[in-house]
Amino acid sequence: MQCKTDVFKKWHKDLSPEQVANLLCRMYLPSKCNGDNVTVEVGPTRHDILHQCDIEEDVAIAYGFNNIPKQIPDLYTIGAEQEVNKLTDSIREELARAGFTEVLTFSLLF
Repeated sequence: MQCKTDVFKKWHKDLSPEQVANLLCRMYLPSKCNGDNVTVEVGPTRHDILHQCDIEEDVAIAYGFNNIPKQIPDLYTIGAEQEVNKLTDSIREELARAGFTEVLTFSLLF
């Protein structure tokens, strides 16, 4: 999996591709530098890595969240519930009032 290192420069300016590869190796993700990109080998035991953001999270964990300088984001947003979530919540409440019980199974977990 190819990983662009310019993303890491947003939260730490001095992080080189070699340092990113070293941090990934500390998280048991073998990696090699290819210029400004890092090639990461994701093993079969790492089911949690699907996208580049998962690799970025592992780099942040290895680097240390407390070592990342705090900064105010450039973009301000206001969170709101999506319409589909409002609909499913209202259906869930109505079914519960009608006497049905919601069951959450863990059938997808190994």
